[in-house]
Amino acid sequence: MRAQSAQNQTRKGMDRADAVIRDWSSIALRGMLALLVGLGAAIASVPIGGLHEGLAQTSGIPSLAVASFTPGQVTAVQGKTVGIDGKSYELKPNVVIQDEEGNPMEPAEIVPGAAVKFHLKEGQIDQMVLILPK
Repeated sequence: MRAQSAQNQTRKGMDRADAVIRDWSSIALRGMLALLVGLGAAIASVPIGGLHEGLAQTSGIPSLAVASFTPGQVTAVQGKTVGIDGKSYELKPNVVIQDEEGNPMEPAEIVPGAAVKFHLKEGQIDQMVLILPK
């Protein structure tokens, strides 16, 4: 009888150990998944398509944010209104405008024909990267 009782306790202990291992495996799997998602986000933030590498390093605009900007071409400029691909957008009062190297620019430097990447906040442009012809 004692031998059977000892066997049952050993099995219960092994079952608990297996449960603990499964719990830790689940936690490790979640951690690896989070790491992969973070790595994917880091890779996605690499500037592409004409944006200079310096933008990610010296810009006041985070490189991850630039990846989510809308590309376009300036079609008109009138005061604080900028036409991009034929659609008009107002500039927010504290708009951040930079060239592709991260140098600050003024709204007066926006010219028709320039390529841009821009971000909207509340329907107005709050951040813009101006890509001037070289």
